[in-house]
Amino acid sequence: MRIDGPSLALRLPYSPAVLVHCFMLALIVALSAISWQQFDRWIPSRREARHILAAKERSTFLRAAFWAREGDRLRREGQADAAAERYGRALAIYPAYAAVYNNLGVLAAGRGKPGEAIAYFRRAVEIDPNFEIAHKNFADALAATGRIEEAIEHYRAAVRIYPRYADAQNSLDQLLARRGPAHYDIANAFLKQGKAEEAVEHYRAAVAADPKNAAAQSNWGNALELRGQREEAIRHYRRAIEIDPKYAAAHFNLANALWKSQQLESAVNEYRRAIALDPKYVEARTNLGGVLDAQGKTSDAMAEYRAALKIDPKYAPALFNLALLLAEAGDVGGGIEHLRRFIALTPRDAEAHYQLGRFLAATGRRDEAAREFDQALKLRPDLKGAKEDLQRLGAKP
Repeated sequence: MRIDGPSLALRLPYSPAVLVHCFMLALIVALSAISWQQFDRWIPSRREARHILAAKERSTFLRAAFWAREGDRLRREGQADAAAERYGRALAIYPAYAAVYNNLGVLAAGRGKPGEAIAYFRRAVEIDPNFEIAHKNFADALAATGRIEEAIEHYRAAVRIYPRYADAQNSLDQLLARRGPAHYDIANAFLKQGKAEEAVEHYRAAVAADPKNAAAQSNWGNALELRGQREEAIRHYRRAIEIDPKYAAAHFNLANALWKSQQLESAVNEYRRAIALDPKYVEARTNLGGVLDAQGKTSDAMAEYRAALKIDPKYAPALFNLALLLAEAGDVGGGIEHLRRFIALTPRDAEAHYQLGRFLAATGRRDEAAREFDQALKLRPDLKGAKEDLQRLGAKP
């Protein structure tokens, strides 16, 4: 049984009986948190909470968690029917309990009822689209019934949510090897090589074979953008979102295309949807900062860059963009600090060395500025402005 979200602080009355009762409840919750085992596999390195619950809803969840734990105990003792009954009680109290649906699915699969198991797993991932173990179990059940393409989709979802999920990756690799190369995989390979024509051809075939393949629709849009067909690409991104409204990458791709089309407010909305679905989507936060900057909303843009860097302190685009905005806002020292961090990650970026030189010159550090201008010109001799700025410092390029 999994108990998610922050622990609930309780004001305890002084009645001994009530104190004992509360102590037992706290003990149950604590044991639940440390001793839960998924039937398939629990991955302890996942830290983010699956539920952020208001106090009243959390109380309901904890009552349901008691019965879920009873179901776990009975399952371990081999009492499948009794375990299923306790899981049913948990759902009666808290119907949005994704982990219980997952456990019922595993019970059904173990009883040789794949159709029932699939229904339970489907409900688990509907409640919590980022529940990687349920996706993996769902894929196992689908593969066992011969629904290979659907199984591949859910193995991919599990790995996308948790890239170090070795069991899901191994199952995916085995299934792909057994099936042989498909149009979708061939298209992705062509797209990585920048071969847009060939990629489009195979994405078209992949969608013809599986019209509900949201990833194929979204990637098809990427290939079309490489061909300069942005409006058609936007249609495919929107189609991917129609198929799977919770597909954060499709919202991100659509936002990028809208930004390039100067539909800034629509781009902002799509970036925010991607972030709502995946709060750690550092690329979406950084690009949102870029659009907000283009709209003149400097403080909002800086907030998004800082949020991106809180997620990934070494995300270079956010470092560079924030450095420029800090300097423009008068915090040249902050700009210098962030540019130095950026250059430590990407030392051969001529533009970064040039901008750092400008910031250093603005603070009177002429020798350091000259060295940065010189480095920029070594990396890119035709860099506009660098030679002139170096000469203004009295140094020879």
